[in-house]
Amino acid sequence: MQFELYMKSTKIVLASLLVLLTVLLFSSPAKGIGAYGTATMDGTISPGEWTGAASASFDLGGGYTGTLLVMNDATNLYLAVTVADDSLQVGAGFPDRVEFQFNNDNDANGPMAEIGDDELYGFGDYFADRFAPAPLSSAGDNQVPYTGTVDGSGAGTHVSGPTEINHFELSHPLDSADNDHDFSLHFGDTVGFRMHYYDGGGSVPGAYAPLTFTGAIDILSGVKPPSNPYHYVGGEVFSANKLAVLSPYLALIGLVAVASIVAKRKLT
Repeated sequence: MQFELYMKSTKIVLASLLVLLTVLLFSSPAKGIGAYGTATMDGTISPGEWTGAASASFDLGGGYTGTLLVMNDATNLYLAVTVADDSLQVGAGFPDRVEFQFNNDNDANGPMAEIGDDELYGFGDYFADRFAPAPLSSAGDNQVPYTGTVDGSGAGTHVSGPTEINHFELSHPLDSADNDHDFSLHFGDTVGFRMHYYDGGGSVPGAYAPLTFTGAIDILSGVKPPSNPYHYVGGEVFSANKLAVLSPYLALIGLVAVASIVAKRKLT
């Protein structure tokens, strides 16, 4: 009787472990807007340059439709924006520009426009790295009296054709040394953002209100697989990271099996 009870409990333990292993094997990480890649910040979205990027379409109203492209290379976050516009205003006054405002707490759930929010401005002829020193305000990271640094680059161009389009490209380190003014992003983080587009040459005189699009960027999906990320087990292919998670459970199953054999020998 004692042996039968022991074997029954052993089978229950083994069954539970097998169920857990099945869940771990076939579970998949959540996907977000993000991908691996590197781009040159010259304002020109060259053929093939952003092929691997994640994308999101937007409609800002008034005919301002476009696409946001996102990727990272484990060092920098890369952003590209295409937006329908009949011209690209540059220089002093009211230049066309795209702005990104990021959550300072690096998630997609908190309110925007918090103190310390990281901000990136992309113009046709220059790039600005800014932050929010107070609600509803903006200042350059290196603007007096602040002692930060300008990290990143960007540019914009106008493309003529059947549809007149402005292109903007921006980059920024995922984790710069300017901790007081920049976000610090790592694999697995999700950062919420608000994108503004300003058309300095808009059809309504004096109108320079932002056109807004919001979303979130998942840095996890920007991980580039290592050159040899797989180990082969029983004809199936599992990632090395998943094997690391499974190894203690596999060892426990083996230990229970050995204990069952030893117990059986002692009781017979």
